[in-house]
Amino acid sequence: MKTAKKKVLAFALLIGTMICLGACGKKDEVKDDLVTYVNDMTETQKLQQEAIDTYNSYVNDPEMDSQELLTALTDTIIPKYSEYLDAINALAPATTEVTDVKLACVEGANKQYAALTKVKEAIEACDSDMLAEADSLI
Repeated sequence: MKTAKKKVLAFALLIGTMICLGACGKKDEVKDDLVTYVNDMTETQKLQQEAIDTYNSYVNDPEMDSQELLTALTDTIIPKYSEYLDAINALAPATTEVTDVKLACVEGANKQYAALTKVKEAIEACDSDMLAEADSLI
């Protein structure tokens, strides 16, 4: 899940850039919308972080077997990540600039969700090639 950390860093850099643009003469409307969006995302990011932390706890534990990970993916990780997706999709920025930021976040989250789902499918199918592919997506 190193890419998750990279995505969070990229998101933070994007937000920083947007704030700088807002401070450099962009409309206050965009700046205000961005501040609202960042505040809303801060709350929803907790859902994503819970899902990722749970996933990492299973993946990084050498004593865990694939069935335990499958159960966690089915019962906790994927539903929590799905809740996160619903939350970010429900956000409705008022400006085009912030909507573009949201779309980038949604795209990344959808890719992460697809990767988690593929891990689940790979474990169910006992398919090591599919698992390797899912791992590369993550």
